[in-house]
Amino acid sequence: MQRGRPRVERDPNERVPTSIRLRGEIFNKLSAAAARHDWPLGHEVQLRLEQSFAAETDPVFAPELRRIATQLVASYVANGVDGVVRLLANLPNGPTFEEPDETETGLRLQRIGAALTEIAGEASGSSTAVGTATSIAAAAGHAAGAATVSGAGTDVNSKHPKRPKAKG
Repeated sequence: MQRGRPRVERDPNERVPTSIRLRGEIFNKLSAAAARHDWPLGHEVQLRLEQSFAAETDPVFAPELRRIATQLVASYVANGVDGVVRLLANLPNGPTFEEPDETETGLRLQRIGAALTEIAGEASGSSTAVGTATSIAAAAGHAAGAATVSGAGTDVNSKHPKRPKAKG
């Protein structure tokens, strides 16, 4: 049952006045944001609403994924590769966003270590890639405790093989 006047669909380009009640906290945040941007409160509200609708249709901007992306960057800045590995092991489950238990965290660290060891083996021609993958795999193995990561497949010559010169 709808209350009030019936809704009428408006022209998409028409500017329609509206009135809403907000909690003081939200109003203060909106007012401060509008002041920072040096535009009217109504413009700030409209932009925020447009962003929220965009987030619903585009999963890249979904709040959960934005939070995870922010955590990844912050972990990397604060603790480097080790911080990212620890964060990856403790991220919420993708479909349900439930926190993993200790067993799941350990399994994730083992999978991370195994995947990185495999990557190091595939990248055996690049000492930089192998060194990076090995250090990440070692961090994953260290964090897992029981998970050990060997250096198998990571023995690399530091010199690059010579390429034959192209005939001119």
